[in-house]
Amino acid sequence: MKLKLIRTAWGIGGALRADAGRAVERLRAAGYHGLEASLDDIGATRKDRLAFVREARAQDFKLILSAYSSWPNYEGPFDASSSSAAHVERLVRDFTEIADLHASCTAGQPPTVIGVNAHSGTDMWLESEAVEFFTTINEQVCAMGEGAMPRISHETHRGRVLTCPFVTAPLLKPLRP
Repeated sequence: MKLKLIRTAWGIGGALRADAGRAVERLRAAGYHGLEASLDDIGATRKDRLAFVREARAQDFKLILSAYSSWPNYEGPFDASSSSAAHVERLVRDFTEIADLHASCTAGQPPTVIGVNAHSGTDMWLESEAVEFFTTINEQVCAMGEGAMPRISHETHRGRVLTCPFVTAPLLKPLRP
């Protein structure tokens, strides 16, 4: 087994957007094999994001892209009033763009985007709301088709639905296939 070092983009987002090639080159020189970053970290537009992914591919640099159901990059005020449906809509929008970036740089070659780190839901939901959210998200991702998305993990982060193991364990039972 070979250890791969993946750096987070926290604190370096501006440098990433300024010059993708140079940023990837510097991260590789520092010993990193990849980067976990949000869509906003790698570009302000779809065109900029695609250029970043292509640059990463050219340098054999892997990406784990973050997707947010709300409160992107944990910047600005937290909106606790968003409905489960609003969270689904926002997360599916990020998933759709990530799937597009993944497809654009995968054809016949090892993937550049190797994973998705989803920041999902809110810790203020009832268990029934959380189950509905994850059921809907799962249906939406399955509808994209086999292989359309890299592996998705749902982060156990403060403020998110999976923030606490005592809430997470019973929530996962009805979601098992």
